[in-house]
Amino acid sequence: MKRLISLLLAVMMMASFMAFGSFSAAAAVEDAANDPAVTLSVASAFTSTQLIGQFWEYFKEDVEELSGGSITLDLYLGGTLCGPDEELAMLSNGSIDMMMAFTPANAFSIPALASIYYTPGSIEDTQKVVNYILFEDEASAKVVEDTFAANNATLLPSFIVTSEMVFASTQPITCWADMYEGKYGCPMDANYTDMGYKNLVTVIDTDWYESLRTGLCDSINPTAADVVNNKIYEVADYYLVCPANRVDNWMLINTDSFNALTDNQKEVLSQACEDLLAYSAQVENELNDQFVDVVTENGGTVIDMTDEEFEWFLYCGDILGWKTGLETLAVATDCVDEMAVVQAANREGMNLYTEYDFDALEAKYAE
Repeated sequence: MKRLISLLLAVMMMASFMAFGSFSAAAAVEDAANDPAVTLSVASAFTSTQLIGQFWEYFKEDVEELSGGSITLDLYLGGTLCGPDEELAMLSNGSIDMMMAFTPANAFSIPALASIYYTPGSIEDTQKVVNYILFEDEASAKVVEDTFAANNATLLPSFIVTSEMVFASTQPITCWADMYEGKYGCPMDANYTDMGYKNLVTVIDTDWYESLRTGLCDSINPTAADVVNNKIYEVADYYLVCPANRVDNWMLINTDSFNALTDNQKEVLSQACEDLLAYSAQVENELNDQFVDVVTENGGTVIDMTDEEFEWFLYCGDILGWKTGLETLAVATDCVDEMAVVQAANREGMNLYTEYDFDALEAKYAE
């Protein structure tokens, strides 16, 4: 009985601590309305019609409402201030206050994050994996923090997980191998070369639609949400579905700008990041659910990857792609040790939160 009473008391104390923490955070957010007004500038190459732009607009509205108007976000979308490869430099020198770092465009500036590849499972599971890498695993969290600190940037607890990957094509396909000989559009060709693609064409995501429409390329690799949101179904007829997600966008704030905020305002940003994580997952999941209906309604053909194809995709992205990255990006940026730490956490996080054993996967396909 004494042990039971002690256990109940411990649970009650823990509950009271949790309630106090929630109350304190809520009070801090409410008090932010009385803090000195501050305006934060945000730059993004993504437009208001693209998902990242839409997520920024949601974040802006949420921050300004939670802060009671003490924080205003000035959004500069569609590359009106700079391109994606210039945003980090502008954030570092204080020309802008916030950005969503697009890894492919900033790979040489933030190489450690480039070692996070494709994640199998749901969007929510992917969020758990990435949270493990960024905040829960001490070794990788330290590497990530130091990487951004070198750019006078602070990582905020918000990032965008894509919906399922698909291969959209104008040519009839029955499997992944059908696309090897076509003109394949991608922003970075290293991993795709390893996968077997030969006719590679550099295509950035904002040009996907026109590149397929004009025949510049035959196939691209968007997400299911991109197909719906960017109306790719109007220019592509065949879709190979790959049940994997990727995180390419990380929310950053200039460290000096962050330190200039009050504690209440920092709490507002933290709460808004939590809200955005939930909102972005909801939107991506809804668009993912719409994908099959929208494609079939427009006469498209949807094909699911076989288990073997998907295993090969993961091997190429998460194992073979990592080795290629280690030999090129990591060596070129002198970040071999840092990228190795993050990649180890990446593999560990996926072993924890997904059904895939990456050691077994490597042993199966290494030869």
